[in-house]
Amino acid sequence: MSPSQPDVQLVTDLSRSEELVNTHIYKLTSFIDFQIFHDALQEIFTPQLQIDFETGGDKKVITEENFEIVFEYWKEQIFEFYGGKTKLSKLFLTDIQK
Repeated sequence: MSPSQPDVQLVTDLSRSEELVNTHIYKLTSFIDFQIFHDALQEIFTPQLQIDFETGGDKKVITEENFEIVFEYWKEQIFEFYGGKTKLSKLFLTDIQK
């Protein structure tokens, strides 16, 4: 079976697409590329552990991925005590540094 005739305009548009031009194509036969690809997939598909605030267990690491969830939880717990009299961001930073 012979290959289809590519649409010239489509090929031109796709070759100018910033998203496609900047897309990394992993060479899975290369050990290093495979490892990078594997690690990226692990990071995406490994579920983040829930932060256990209630039991008073070990302190948890605050990352870019969980920062907003941590802050919102903290704000719900603390805000009623301060009633908006002080900046929550300062209180939060002080509290997490303990």
